[in-house]
Amino acid sequence: MSGPITIQTEEERQVAQQRIAALQAEPDSPDKEGELQAIAEALLVFQLRLDETH
Repeated sequence: MSGPITIQTEEERQVAQQRIAALQAEPDSPDKEGELQAIAEALLVFQLRLDETH
């Protein structure tokens, strides 16, 4: 992982979900867990932004 993950569009959300699926197929490792956590946080922020605008 190279830096913070941000999700600003529906397309980026879909890419993030595909990355989660790919990571889940990989063996467990600290890097994997860190990336999954970062994606989860980015998805949460994205969802909160959507909720604020609707």
